[in-house]
Amino acid sequence: MFVDTSTEMVYPLVPFFLMVTLGASPAIVGVIEGIAKSIALLLKVFSGYIGDVYHNKKRLAFTGYSVAVFYKIFLLLAASWPGILVYYCHQ
Repeated sequence: MFVDTSTEMVYPLVPFFLMVTLGASPAIVGVIEGIAKSIALLLKVFSGYIGDVYHNKKRLAFTGYSVAVFYKIFLLLAASWPGILVYYCHQ
């Protein structure tokens, strides 16, 4: 529950962080969001397939939530927009 709450708190602030802190233009923010959404949707398809094949959705969900925690830490250390793109791709 707390991972979802923290994601909902951080996600809207990332474009502001990109533009103000890292100096990204709105076009770069749009490209980052587009790439991230497409990668996230592809990961959902593959994780659904893996869950169906191996019948172990509990481990898959635990792994997903664990990775989300590490990506939030990685977001704190990101110093450029490619680092933010890696974070966005997990959403």
